[in-house]
Amino acid sequence: MASRMEKLPGGFGAVHDSVHGVSGLWRADLNGKMMTMGYATDFSRGGLSKILQTFRSNILQKANSHKAAVFIRENINEAELYVIEVTRGAGNELIIRDICRELRKRYGLKIGKLGISK
Repeated sequence: MASRMEKLPGGFGAVHDSVHGVSGLWRADLNGKMMTMGYATDFSRGGLSKILQTFRSNILQKANSHKAAVFIRENINEAELYVIEVTRGAGNELIIRDICRELRKRYGLKIGKLGISK
């Protein structure tokens, strides 16, 4: 994993072992537009690979009705997946959350909403 936004081949439908135990940000693009984003900070429980697995999981589909999860499941083969690793260390969980919050503001994304606000 590099310290820049990287497109993962196969998108949300593929298993990405390279992000197991990685803390960082993920982003979903569709038709060239950023649709939603989020983060994973618990690298000891799988990090980014765990959150990506929940989007693919049939067991959790009914339980996870968050709009981002619904969007990704509905577009699992079309949405492009981008990730960026944030180096592990004390306080990085807060840094990751702050980065995600700032990017959501910058791009007009509302927490729990999809698409760019007008």
